[in-house]
Amino acid sequence: ANDAQMGKELGYYFVANSGGKGNALIEHVPAYSILDAFTGAFTSTVKSLCPSCQYQFVNVTLPQLAAGQTSSLVVSALRRDPAANYLVFDDGDFADGITSALSAAGLSSVKVIGQAADTQGLAGLRAGTEAAWTGYSAVYAGYETVDAMIRNAEGMPSDPNEEVQPTQLLTPSTVGSTTSWDLPSDALAQFLKLWGVS
Repeated sequence: ANDAQMGKELGYYFVANSGGKGNALIEHVPAYSILDAFTGAFTSTVKSLCPSCQYQFVNVTLPQLAAGQTSSLVVSALRRDPAANYLVFDDGDFADGITSALSAAGLSSVKVIGQAADTQGLAGLRAGTEAAWTGYSAVYAGYETVDAMIRNAEGMPSDPNEEVQPTQLLTPSTVGSTTSWDLPSDALAQFLKLWGVS
């Protein structure tokens, strides 16, 4: 549900920001099936809002990811499709180094967007070299995991839709001085109150 929500948000952004004329390459690691929720929601949102928008996938294997080949794979795909003006990442960590790779390839006009910004993605937004990321807090995800374990131990029902963490569409104009997106800032206090622990 989390990944799907971020996919929808970025789909809305992509259609609006491109004026309904976007052409995207979507970096995807199919071996991480959880990321299918992001790419599925992104593409279905784009299809429903913008039939004339285009996209295609650049699938990255786990060995390619581990070898640090993601940037070279997407740069090669962009060279093969010079009409592509957006590069979408299904996870922030996978985009590390992409700004430099695009610049070196003379492709700095391609807009980089994706889900779950890491520190490099946030730095790219602050510098204006990347276009949009969704906020994601690994700390909050940890609290959600503990909450799910407690509910399970207590025999309580757990609704996956209740486990969607807060996010935010971050752009160069909204990122401010953010270096690590960990919101809400009082998340631990809220969870402790929920659990009845002081």
